[in-house]
Amino acid sequence: MQLIKRYLKEVDWIFLIFLLIFLNQSIFSLKIIGILFIYIARPNFKFKLFKGAIPPFYYLIILLSVINFFVIGDFSTSYIVAFLLSASLWVFCILAFHQINLFIQNSVGKREGTIKAFTVLNILFSGYQLIKMMMATGQMNPYKGLDFPYGLSAGDNIYGIFLQNSYYNVMVSAFLVIYFLYRRNALFSILAVVPLVLVFANTATLVLILVLLIIFFLGVLYRLFRKSAQEESSIMQGLLPRDSAHLKVPLIVGVIIGLSCIVSLENVSYTFDSLVKKVNQKISTSDQAKLNELQTASTSGKKDEHTTAKNADTAALRMQYTVALSEKEQLTRDYLYQFKGKKLSFVETGQYLRSSPAKLLLGAGPIRFSSVTAQRMCGFDSSRLFLKVLPRFVSKEYSENHMLLIKARREAGPEYRSAINWPDSFYNQIFGEYGLIGALLFAIFYVGFFMKKIRRWSYGFWISILLVWFALFSYLFEAFSVIIIYELLMQLDVNDHTKRSAAGNGINAGV
Repeated sequence: MQLIKRYLKEVDWIFLIFLLIFLNQSIFSLKIIGILFIYIARPNFKFKLFKGAIPPFYYLIILLSVINFFVIGDFSTSYIVAFLLSASLWVFCILAFHQINLFIQNSVGKREGTIKAFTVLNILFSGYQLIKMMMATGQMNPYKGLDFPYGLSAGDNIYGIFLQNSYYNVMVSAFLVIYFLYRRNALFSILAVVPLVLVFANTATLVLILVLLIIFFLGVLYRLFRKSAQEESSIMQGLLPRDSAHLKVPLIVGVIIGLSCIVSLENVSYTFDSLVKKVNQKISTSDQAKLNELQTASTSGKKDEHTTAKNADTAALRMQYTVALSEKEQLTRDYLYQFKGKKLSFVETGQYLRSSPAKLLLGAGPIRFSSVTAQRMCGFDSSRLFLKVLPRFVSKEYSENHMLLIKARREAGPEYRSAINWPDSFYNQIFGEYGLIGALLFAIFYVGFFMKKIRRWSYGFWISILLVWFALFSYLFEAFSVIIIYELLMQLDVNDHTKRSAAGNGINAGV
């Protein structure tokens, strides 16, 4: 009991409760409640926006959104509501980042305890979801010999603490595996593996294993070829775990592979078989030309609706547009059945940007091309807020591109609902909705915000590598899940290494 009490005292319960509420994906309105809760519990409004405390990207992207709003000129009630919601979500990013800073500043003795508690709760939630599947199927192993939504797809039901979208569970668990490895806590690093294995997100797991093996071999080679302890590089000291903790990597990788084989050997075999097929998939030149033709016909149809209503050829043009859209739907289904949905989404984004200089620079505008909120506003959401309260909004740009993939995935069989068929990608969103200017703002004022402190990074380097990959499969910011944990760990990493020095010359690592 004394040990339990000691552990309980090492947790920042206010911040942990905030995470539990704010990261919930099943009820959108809980995010509003989470923000209200943390600011009532910790009413600090000294954001220091222009003093380097918060990534400038957040308020600059809001400014770009406002500019885009007036350039687009869509002042319909439904889009005004959608636009205000989008801007509010970026404000939430600022509010959440500020609370992360406060947690790091004011909870010095409770940081790691809070992250441990979060990890344990995520495991418990994942375990509960596994037990629910066991009870529903009557099988001790719902991953074996069962049809959808169990069997090979059983891991899709392991949401963990997020209560929706199992891929978020995988991404955050991967971050925690790296974090605890660098904190020299092999036990919690292994515990963080459990939800990741239960989900069976094949590609993400392989990427984590690859990163772990790189850490291991870099550590072995560096310590093998350095001439003396006094000649250690400050950069390598940061990139590698301290006290030879990298030697625990084979154990962690072994646990991942071992547990995966125990839970579902069929999923392991499927992973390697599908990996070979996906490597060789390409969008053919002929299909790219077909997509261009459909894009041209679609554009003609839109021009007709807006500018040539009195033209005698209006009916013919509308028919051309309708046929083109029908052909695009069929083409979308064809690519979905070939597990090329993700690649098709990138092709569509590229084609849209190339269609005009204005679109290349500014994109389609918030919630008009590819985002979580675009999906929610058109009805693809279980939250009452989007289904019953807010007006529906669907832009032409979304309905003619990525929305077709969402519809095709829902209508296709369960075997085609792989993440490789999702249009969900931060890259699709930042380029498609904010254009080249938005992408540059992200690179300079978000990536740059963290990169200027790169000499303080340790595990931050590796979780950033993971995030680059995970951004292919998630919109990141609007969901308030993966990005919140990423920012928390990055700020912790920088804070914990403020006075790292280059070995042998006594030079500070710098800010």
